[in-house]
Amino acid sequence: MKIIIFLLTVLICNGFYSIEALAQQVSLPAIKQWQENKGELVLSQQSQIVISSTTNKSLSDAATLLQQDLKFISGLDLPITTTAKAKRGSIILKLEQNSTAKNSEAYALSIDSHVVITAPTSTGIFYGTQTLLQMVKTSADRLTLPKGNGLDAPDYKVRSIMIDLGRRYFEMEYLEFVLRNMAWHKLNTLHLHFTDWLGFRLESDTYPNLASEEAYSKEDIRHLQDLAKKYHITIVPEIDLPAHATFMTDFNPDLAFTCKSMRFAKKWQGDEANAQNKAWTIDITKQKNRDWINALLNEFIPLFDGPYFHIGGDEYQYDPEKYQCPELMAAMKERGYGKPGDIFIEWLNEANELVKSHGKQTKIWNWWRFGANETTLQPAKDIVIDVWNLPRQEQIIKDGYQVVLTPESQLYVSPGLENDEGYGIVDLENIYESWQTVKHDNVLGYKVSIWSDGALDKSDQWFEGKSVEAKAVLAEKIWGSKGSTSVEGLLKRLSMIGNAPIHSK
Repeated sequence: MKIIIFLLTVLICNGFYSIEALAQQVSLPAIKQWQENKGELVLSQQSQIVISSTTNKSLSDAATLLQQDLKFISGLDLPITTTAKAKRGSIILKLEQNSTAKNSEAYALSIDSHVVITAPTSTGIFYGTQTLLQMVKTSADRLTLPKGNGLDAPDYKVRSIMIDLGRRYFEMEYLEFVLRNMAWHKLNTLHLHFTDWLGFRLESDTYPNLASEEAYSKEDIRHLQDLAKKYHITIVPEIDLPAHATFMTDFNPDLAFTCKSMRFAKKWQGDEANAQNKAWTIDITKQKNRDWINALLNEFIPLFDGPYFHIGGDEYQYDPEKYQCPELMAAMKERGYGKPGDIFIEWLNEANELVKSHGKQTKIWNWWRFGANETTLQPAKDIVIDVWNLPRQEQIIKDGYQVVLTPESQLYVSPGLENDEGYGIVDLENIYESWQTVKHDNVLGYKVSIWSDGALDKSDQWFEGKSVEAKAVLAEKIWGSKGSTSVEGLLKRLSMIGNAPIHSK
């Protein structure tokens, strides 16, 4: 902690370098505070990676990753040691366990006769190594570093990417690539939308044959989570219910509403599916259907390590369709509710209790307050809301919900639905240069949402090409640094730094 305080004092007293100088440090997101000193430090084969204790697994893991990545980037194969007398040019990783730093992802980086990365947590140490590796990679000889002192920490707790796996299967190799490059840019949350009307991408023991032909096994999920943990990323799994459920109602037709208005889904599942009388929404007025859902959730919630489980809760039919459904109206009257939409809020709150019984926090999309949707009930305040609808954003925050913001008009990447009005395309210039993020205690962070609609036949690499710049722009924007005066400068840095080191396992 003394080192962090000292560096902060130095930065305040001497002033910061200009944006252009920060950009020369070629990190992405750019390191927030950097005081450049005279001279350079050259890494060599005599350098070491020094840690205070090999019994601290998180610190040892960070050192091992750094060792592997440095070898990949520069060819140096540095030993890991606990020596008290580090050789010149060594890299020292120091956990300050008693640090009072409020931000658990903060780190200090000092480059002089040694490289010293100090942080209160292993996550901060890891992020410091990513900045260091980017500086090494972009140096002319991949060995020489500028001397200086820096401090870095994110503005937002949640820095997220969502991938729509429900409509379209993405290969495991690509998801591994996404995880590594998210960490490279200090993004820390991967939201996986596992189900939608075109697919159920999780192999189930509870309901054999429910999964799509292309689906992820429990071994796949374990592997992804282990990799995510290695890179300090939280995976948020989503099973979207009770709408977006056509694949489930095809599997078990008894789950569906019998009334046409709550089967028909307008634009969401397409004219062909509607013509075939496919059912978009599970009939949650029936206890047996809620029991079916509960059994499904009880199988998959414990499968995931992270603190959240997402149950969707979006795009069930609007009020005019609800009022046309006899069984839904009968359930509303039987329960004494004022609006048919209350049945859906009742179910959300019931499912929330199930999620909490597994020690996790529920996430949903904001929907009950969109369009022709009225309710007298509200979702429980301990549910985290993914807010996609910009006009509802302010009120949902004011009402006390914790939120992750992913405004459709700004942060949706839907390359199969791109149109002349700019839908599905992130305006990189506006987001980077003009857009103001919301600072509020209830705003956990932001997310770029990548949707597969209309592009089912495209490759994983095509989707990466369509989304890589948006991910990079968001990474720097919500980290809170700005290493370039324009988005063109950021994209130049993105190109110079390139992809994260990915080497043999």
